[in-house]
Parts: sequence; structure tokens; C-alpha cells
Amino acid sequence: MKIFTTQLIGLLRKVEQEEHFAIDETARLLAQSAMGDGGRVILYGTDELDAVVTRALLGAEPMQRAVRYEEGMTFEKTDRVFLIGRYANDERLLTIAQQLFDSFIPFAAMTATLPGDDNVLETLAYTYICTHTPEGFVPTDDGQRIGRPHALLATFVLEAIMMQYHDIIRQETM
Repeated sequence: MKIFTTQLIGLLRKVEQEEHFAIDETARLLAQSAMGDGGRVILYGTDELDAVVTRALLGAEPMQRAVRYEEGMTFEKTDRVFLIGRYANDERLLTIAQQLFDSFIPFAAMTATLPGDDNVLETLAYTYICTHTPEGFVPTDDGQRIGRPHALLATFVLEAIMMQYHDIIRQETM
């Protein structure tokens, strides 16, 4: 537990230090739809990262004008989309990202990037946040590495985005 906690604190600090600009830009991007003419914030989380979407929609302070992505959903010019996954090479995310890019709909993405991967998702996205989640960071007795806190790190980032998002919305309505 101590190794996990120490490693996790280090990752949280790394995200805070290296991704703060992208977090702020993502909050501004998503707030554009809430301040515009009927736009939505469409959230899509793959696998366990759908929990982050659930937090944004059903948490104590839900994200205003946010909806969950549904298969086949059409996107409007006033919509903003936030794609959340484990890794940037997730084909499900890349398919939607390409569709959004081709339709000139700005979107944000949050994933980890594996070393040596071409990050096409980052090049397509208006803003990109790297969670820096490793393949595993707690060593086991047999030399394996376990512990992949993708959802935990993504929730941390979402909370930071939502604080900024709500502040932007509040300032606009004053």
C-alpha cells in the first residue's frame, strides 16, 4: 500500500505540473458549448473510464449541459466532445476523433501515451491531456508490475477541469 500511495502521489504531481495548461484549455473548450447556442458537452469514456463520465453527470456537482455519448450520436457545430480512454491508440476513440476532426468540431481527449506510440489522437484533438498512467508501477515478488490507476487519475483531472469549467460558466452568467 505504501509503494502504491507514494507512486500515485508522484503521478498526481506530474499531471498537475505537466498538464495544467491543457487542463485549463480543456475547461475553456468545453465551456464554449455551455455558453453557446444550445451546445452540449458530450462525454465518452471507454472501459472503466466510463466511471469518469458517470461522475461528471451524476456527481454532487454535475457538469452543466453534459450528456453521455451514445453509439451513432450526431454532433452539432455547437457541441464540444471529451474523449477519455486508457491509451491514445484506442481504436474506438480514434474513430470518433477522426469523425469530429473531419466535421470541424473541436474536441478534447485524455489518455495515457505508451512509449514509442505515435499519438494520432493528440494530433487530432484541440486539447490533449496525458494522464501519464504507466503499464503498472508496483513491483510484485515475481518481477511483474501491477497497479494501473487510469480511472483514479482521470477522475483527478476531471475534477480539476470541472472546477475551472464551473468558474467560467459562473463568470459568464454574472
